[in-house]
Amino acid sequence: MNSASTAREALIAEALGEVGALIDRLEALVPAVDEFGQTAWRAYENLTERINRLDNQVQNAINEAESEALRRILRHAEDIARQSLETQAMAMKTTARELFRTEFDPATARVLTQMQELAQRPISTRMVWIYCLMAFCAGANLMALLVHYLPSR
Repeated sequence: MNSASTAREALIAEALGEVGALIDRLEALVPAVDEFGQTAWRAYENLTERINRLDNQVQNAINEAESEALRRILRHAEDIARQSLETQAMAMKTTARELFRTEFDPATARVLTQMQELAQRPISTRMVWIYCLMAFCAGANLMALLVHYLPSR
């Protein structure tokens, strides 16, 4: 039994030696694991910082894009408003010309014809004053029409 006990003791001693060598290797591995942990932590902090910078850059880009879009929309709206005003002014001028041509020209022609007929007749002083008063009223009406229908700037 002595040999079995010696063999067992040899195996135990050998196992203890192996465990000791394993413990030594593990102890040598601890600084490497610590260093790896610190490296991983620094990488994590670096990545977090870069992600925060990227987030800020993306937010700035979004804000700039929004501002540019608003500027373009406002510029386009101003262009549309300006074109609309120009179109309205042209329509008003055209309407005023047409109204002047259809309403004022015939009335003016009638008045001129009547004035020429009256100029042919011998008239009294009283009639001259009446004609002057009528001419004044016609001029006032003409001015009122022009003020009412012509666009003001």
